Amino acid sequence: MTTDETTLYTALRKASYSAQGRCAQTLTLDVASRLGMRTVRLDELLAAWARAGWWEDGDEWFAGCFTDAAPRTIEQCEQVAA
Repeated sequence: MTTDETTLYTALRKASYSAQGRCAQTLTLDVASRLGMRTVRLDELLAAWARAGWWEDGDEWFAGCFTDAAPRTIEQCEQVAA
């Protein structure tokens, strides 16, 4: 598990308790942005989401956001999620 993956997972778990119905991908982008992550990697996000129990919620979004293993900027993912 990478440092970014662990950091993102930990922050997602904390944030999920106060998410107030926000969709998982919006919450993920918000958390990643607050952590100062300028890019996100598919493998790190999938692992963090799987550990957080959000795997199924993210399948469609990840398919649209990532077409390969290259990192995407937070802004690119926000455009897909919109």
